[in-house]
Amino acid sequence: MDMDPVATFSVGTPAPIDEDLAPVQERSDLDLLRQDLAQHRVPDITLPVPGRDGYACRYRVDITGAQINELRRRCKSRKHEDGVDGIKFAALLLAHAHTGLIRQGRELYGSDGEPLTFRHPELLELLGVASASEAVRRLYGLDGQVDAACRAVLREAGWGEDLAPVDPTAAG
Repeated sequence: MDMDPVATFSVGTPAPIDEDLAPVQERSDLDLLRQDLAQHRVPDITLPVPGRDGYACRYRVDITGAQINELRRRCKSRKHEDGVDGIKFAALLLAHAHTGLIRQGRELYGSDGEPLTFRHPELLELLGVASASEAVRRLYGLDGQVDAACRAVLREAGWGEDLAPVDPTAAG
């Protein structure tokens, strides 16, 4: 009589474990938090470029307070009431956060294979400007559009957002 080799084992040898029947190991709250933190990624946002049909800019929104302070420091101006050139700040922030230029739903790349950003030398040359902040202003065309795009990026980054209280006992 032939015996099934999987079911046969000698004394002192543990029986094989069926993976489907193995007990589910409980995970601690810290394990769950560790997993959630590892999976957290802040998605970029894409904003249309007003007046340039089919064009959009993609921006990262993981902007820190230190980065904002540094950009504000670079924009100090005695000419402005609050001491900061708001349009220069907006253009610098957009240049800093820009991750790609999109045309008709397709990301554009330079001859080096890198995404075209406001810092890319080929885009600077194409726009006839020397700096990324000038590229922002040239592409958008109007200071009001630069300001509006900056506000959208900051809002998406959580700056100036009011959070609504939540019920901590509610699952979600």
